[in-house]
Amino acid sequence: MSLAPKFIPSHIYKASSGTVPANVHRIQLFLDYDCPFSAILFFKFYKSVIPETEKLYPGKFQFVFYNVPQPWHPTSSLLHEVSLAVAAVAPSKFWDYSNILFENQSQFFDTETYNETRKETYQRLIDLATPLGIEAAELWKFVEIKASDSPSNAGNLIGKDFKYFIRLHRTIGVHVTPTIAINGILNTSLESSTSVDDYLKVFGQQLES
Repeated sequence: MSLAPKFIPSHIYKASSGTVPANVHRIQLFLDYDCPFSAILFFKFYKSVIPETEKLYPGKFQFVFYNVPQPWHPTSSLLHEVSLAVAAVAPSKFWDYSNILFENQSQFFDTETYNETRKETYQRLIDLATPLGIEAAELWKFVEIKASDSPSNAGNLIGKDFKYFIRLHRTIGVHVTPTIAINGILNTSLESSTSVDDYLKVFGQQLES
């Protein structure tokens, strides 16, 4: 399962360049910022699974984030758009910003966004990024909808990146979140409820095969 080179510095955990070593196992996380179970799984990986894996198997695994906005969470698309804007502006801050989005997830549930405009939601999402040292104006360049003399449905500058991830997860048949793949193979037995120890066992088995 490929990942466009432009997303390697942002979407691969702690990647420092646009290259991917050939001799590592890839753990692929398909997540939706508005999905409560995605939040559980992200926190488990971000706080425990990834650090423990790096401690036990240094240099053997990479962790990849895939944006999967679910259509039954209408606001989710806006969360993913701003996260992709962060990836474009400050790639090294993408995982930290994702953590912030999941920590503030309930602020963007249906009841909390029903009475606000799209632009107001963007503003709240961008406000969450500025403590990371990201300039709000730089993010607005990607998500703003520019005025037009006639009705336009052209979207914004981040639309191309957004569509890339939509096409990717549809192509490989990812329909629910969270979903985990190991080296491109979907593993439906791994869930948000899977323990840290069980994840480490599964990863260790990859080194034996």
